[in-house]
Amino acid sequence: MTLPRLLLIQAFFSALLLFQIQPIISKIVLPWFGGGAGVWTTCLFFFQFVLFLGYLYSYGISKLKNIHTQYFTHCVLLVVSTLVLIADINSLQYITSHYPHSIGVIILLASSIGVPFFCLSASTPLLQIWSSKNDSKQYTFYFYAVSNAGSLLGLIIYPFLIEPFIPLDIQKLIWKYAFLVFSITFVFMIYKLVKLAPETAIKSTHNRTKESDFISLKTKSIWFLLSLVGVVLLVSITQAISQNLPPIPFIWITPLVVYLCSFIFVFNKDKMYQKWFWLGLYIPLSLIFIFIFFIAGQLDIVSQLVCYLMLLLCGCVICHGELHTLRPKHSDTTLFYLVMSAGGVTGTFLITFVAEHIFDNFFELPIAVVSVLVLFVVCDFISTSNSNKNKRFGIKSLASKILPISVFAIFWLLAFLEINKDYEQYNVAQHRNFYGILAVKEIRENGVNEKRLSDGNTSHGSQSLTKGNELTPLNYYSKDTGVGHLFEFLNEPKSLKIGIIGLGAGGLSVYGREIDTIKFYELNPAVLTFAQTHFSFLKKSESEINVEIGDARINLQKEYLSQGSANYDVFVLDAFSGDQIPTHLLTFEAFELYNKHVSLENGVIAVHISNRYLNLASVIEQHASKLGMMTIHTVNQNNGIEFGAEWVILTRDNSLSEYFKNHPNLISNSEILSGQPRWTDNYSSVLSVLKL
Repeated sequence: MTLPRLLLIQAFFSALLLFQIQPIISKIVLPWFGGGAGVWTTCLFFFQFVLFLGYLYSYGISKLKNIHTQYFTHCVLLVVSTLVLIADINSLQYITSHYPHSIGVIILLASSIGVPFFCLSASTPLLQIWSSKNDSKQYTFYFYAVSNAGSLLGLIIYPFLIEPFIPLDIQKLIWKYAFLVFSITFVFMIYKLVKLAPETAIKSTHNRTKESDFISLKTKSIWFLLSLVGVVLLVSITQAISQNLPPIPFIWITPLVVYLCSFIFVFNKDKMYQKWFWLGLYIPLSLIFIFIFFIAGQLDIVSQLVCYLMLLLCGCVICHGELHTLRPKHSDTTLFYLVMSAGGVTGTFLITFVAEHIFDNFFELPIAVVSVLVLFVVCDFISTSNSNKNKRFGIKSLASKILPISVFAIFWLLAFLEINKDYEQYNVAQHRNFYGILAVKEIRENGVNEKRLSDGNTSHGSQSLTKGNELTPLNYYSKDTGVGHLFEFLNEPKSLKIGIIGLGAGGLSVYGREIDTIKFYELNPAVLTFAQTHFSFLKKSESEINVEIGDARINLQKEYLSQGSANYDVFVLDAFSGDQIPTHLLTFEAFELYNKHVSLENGVIAVHISNRYLNLASVIEQHASKLGMMTIHTVNQNNGIEFGAEWVILTRDNSLSEYFKNHPNLISNSEILSGQPRWTDNYSSVLSVLKL
């Protein structure tokens, strides 16, 4: 096999590893920072930033006069990368505990895979540059095509062939060994380059004419903005999807695959991008998006994904198509990709660190949607101006094409703002942070005026505004639900010690009596603020109430190691944000921890599994069987809740089971899926429990 083809294989292998580690490492760190969508957004910023540094490094190193120095420098980087991989990421978990979550994620990723990821990101540009200097110019333009193919394959196979069948620690180990093989073969490639082309290896490249010197600042700025808007569209759509769907690799990867496919599509051939065709698709999709933005939670998984991904595809094809049109027409494209990478990392930075401090909703997404139209107009005006010097033709073109699009963009923006005004008219308060968007609304539901705490489109507790009924539990926690009947059964003279993961509005505290104690474990500090400020459950509860902020599993583990079992009589798991599920709270190891904290005699674990998209009963059933506990699966469809209240109660108390048998209308008759692999810290696949 010839050297150029070996270099192409190496580029493919590099891209495959680069995109394989992204879902692997993100899934590892996800539970350490609460399991929310913000973790993936921060991870994506890190990947984009290091990718930019890799392009910057390759651009800088290619300017060194002696190519031997370039080879040697990268060999040293490969050795350092391999040594860094010896460290175990699990040992780094607690070094970020004193930092804000977004900063903690970045520190953790930089400490564990920062150098190897940087090395991989620089590999394809360097291979392309070195290939062009060693009589392999006919292969130069294949490098990015091969690299994109490796990236796409790495993303697609993970949720379907790797995650469902290979435990997480084995995935990590395989990737480490694969990177070691990559490093060894890369050094071998460098050796071959030096040995086979010694006369070109010492050539100075500093006298080459730089076409990039003649590229205007205006053109570079358009490159930057097109890349920025494309990435903002990608990240904000991924974020919007993850608010209603579980934050799992499949949900993360699918938008990234669409983004990458749009790039491959338009850069494959010059005539692939037909701008007016794609604009014609984008305009009606942007109108549909206005409604999807507000009612996505009422749609099924497939409908949400199709609507969002079609919008993403069309928007990214337009951005990348205009980039392809404005690309430099010479073989040295390093600066082009460097500017594109800078735009990408700026886009993810704005969403990760800036947007939540400016907006109290995900308004960066509609801004990105309308920005695509604005950039289309700008790029069309530039191309028309460059190709036609006739002023009359330019004015005619402006009137016939650009003006109508501009008018539509303004109309679109006004329509969105008007619908958003109607949607938020019942808001009492709203707050956005790393964990998502919380809102308190005053609404009328089933003839009852109530105040409701919402995360996205999901209620996290309501309180009646009718005088005298303020402490009546509503919705998922009403007296005719599984948890309501559980507390009715336990209503005896004996005092109860109750532990609850997930505070919400604090509605479960109304079941506490003067002799009881309740401890809430809440991840999001904003939830506590809202529960204390806008609801009176905690203030008026008869029980002694304590709230501990932070990840429940980490705090429970610390408590067990320092103080032993809490001996809870009732332990409630109600920690879902929207329809997201923190999978680390649903693994067998998590349930083992809960079991250690409940009373051995008659301790009860109650799990709230109401979810529009996931069937979690089978997961809980398997854990209960392994722990030697019975399960009582309750579903209540008649309590005024849009999707019903579904609870699974784990117990060793036969009398509790007999109590629920006296309420047959409450017991679920749905079939529990069998044969599913048990969820552990090492393995959990949400695809197996999707409601499609």
